[in-house]
Formats: sequence, C-alpha cells, structure tokens
Amino acid sequence: MCMRKSFLWLIAAFILMLSHNLFAQGQAPVTTTLMKLDKLEKLLSANQFETLLDYHSKHPAAKWPKIYSAELCAERLKGKKQEEALEARKLAEVLFIQLKSYQSKLKSIPLDEFPNTVNKLLDLRDSLSEPGYGNIVLQLCIERIVTLRIAEKVVTRDDDLKVLESLMSRNNEWKHEWQTICQIIEEEEGAKRFDYTVMKKMQKWEVYAPFFVSYGEKNPKLLYGKFDPDSMKNPEEITIKGLLQKRSFNGFLHILFVEEYDGRSLLPGLILFKQRGGNFKEKWKDTFDKLMNDYVDRTDLVKKDLDSDHFAELVDAAKKVTSGDEAPFMFDMSWLKADQK
Repeated sequence: MCMRKSFLWLIAAFILMLSHNLFAQGQAPVTTTLMKLDKLEKLLSANQFETLLDYHSKHPAAKWPKIYSAELCAERLKGKKQEEALEARKLAEVLFIQLKSYQSKLKSIPLDEFPNTVNKLLDLRDSLSEPGYGNIVLQLCIERIVTLRIAEKVVTRDDDLKVLESLMSRNNEWKHEWQTICQIIEEEEGAKRFDYTVMKKMQKWEVYAPFFVSYGEKNPKLLYGKFDPDSMKNPEEITIKGLLQKRSFNGFLHILFVEEYDGRSLLPGLILFKQRGGNFKEKWKDTFDKLMNDYVDRTDLVKKDLDSDHFAELVDAAKKVTSGDEAPFMFDMSWLKADQK
C-alpha cells in the first residue's frame, strides 16, 4: 500500500512538472499579460488562498505588475503611476499575509497532495516574474517556504526522494542572478552602482559572499561589499514584512543569500546524502563527511568550504519547522532580539 502511494505521488509530480514545461517546449512563445490591479484585489479579497493559487496555475501567462519599494514610489513617481504603484504595494503586503497563514497548512497536507500544492505555490512564484524589488522579495518568500517544507520531509521522514528532488529542482530553476539583482538596486537608487565587468570574472561564492567577509579594495563592487552591515542590527530589516514596508538592500541581499545558500547549496546536498544511504540520526555528521567530499568541494556553490556543520544548520531549521516554529521562515525574527540582549 505504501509503495502504491509513493508511485501515485511520483506520477502526480511528474504530470505537473510536464505541464509546467510544455510552455517552454512549445513552438509558439507564451505572451505574458500584466494583471489589472482590480483583478488581483478581487482574488486576494476572497480570503481563500487556494482560489489565487488555482487562478495562477490555470493562467500561467498572467503576471503581477512590477512592485517598487515605498521609497521609489514616494521619491520618483507622480500622479496615476504613483497611485497604481502604491496599490500594487498594498496588494503585495496582503499576499504576504496570506502566504504566512497558508504555509503552516503544508505540514498537515497529505503526502499525495504535497506535490500538487507545492507546484501551485511555484506557479504563483512564477507569476511574480517582473524584475521589481517587491516581486523578488515575494518570490524569495515562496522559495523559502518550499525549501524548508521539502527539507522537513527529507530530514524527518522517509518520503519518496525522487518526488522531493523534482520539486526542489523546480524551486531552484528560477535564477535570481546577481546581474538582475544589481539592476533592480540601480533602478531603485536611480544610479549605476556596480562593476559588471569585474563581477562576471568572479566565482559564484565570491559574488554572493556574506557582507561580513572583507575583501578590502580587491573587489569593491561586490553585492554585499556595497552596503553597510551595521544596519542589519535591526531584526525587522530581515523579515519579509519589513522588506515590503521599508526598502532595505542589506535585508534584501541577506535573504537572497540565505535562499541561495539553503535552497541551492545545502538542500541538494542533504537529498544526495540520503540517496547515498545516509540518515539524520545521532552522529550523522561523521557519515556525511565521509560520503559527501565530492559535493562539498564543488566550486559552483554559493558558499566556499562547506562541511557538515553548515548542513547541520538546515537540518536544525527543518526540525524547528516540524515543531511549529515559524522563525526559520523569516516571518518572525524576534529570536534575534533575544540573542542580542
């Protein structure tokens, strides 16, 4: 009976992934359409998040408009453009509130429904594809939800790894490349800030290096090297809600790094470790170091010199998620305030 459920689960995930890819493989390109604000407001005001998810799954060409920061709206937009931009921002905050409420339901969703639900969330993520500050904040929010819910199953359960791996692959296929991020920052600031020629020559782990790593004058235009880390002392700056309400490039880049780190570096390693016969019982890190040398030595990851202690961070986060702790989702960073006292 268990094998039959796993098989049906895998088939469901495969069909959803196939339908998602048909648009990319078809002969004619899909013409995208920016959604009207009143349509979005109607979908969100129904207060039934599944209605919104179903809509975007059925209408992949329908995209959210670009969502600017409050600062750009106030400083550089006027008249009707400003009014529409401010309305889009309000809808973005409503979407976050509904996401925050909905993500807790993922824990109780039956296994055979999990792939369908995750793929619908990723359809919503794809609808936010306009390269705007708020769009990517919300995309990162969705990706964080998916990453941690998959990690929870990998670490604490014995679910079908092929299904989880396929869902992870789709979650990771949306590339928040550094150049797009830099262009968004420059658009928000209204000025050119980055040396793209220098950055193109750098390894991924160098570009995304945390801001607390000092490179001196060698690479002064790094993503993290550009901004003042002192402002990160405010925990509200690194919450999704905080980023939507007040522009913070420090917080924006921090959450970008966390998802690149957890979702695209650590989670694939945890799945591979389990595929190679590992588990997350007592003293699992000793086995991890023996089985995963080839993986941690890769140069295409977002962080250099990974070891089992780094992967333990995501394992611990997955266990917190299982216990009902929302802090790993970055919706509530009040634990940081306690640590700083």
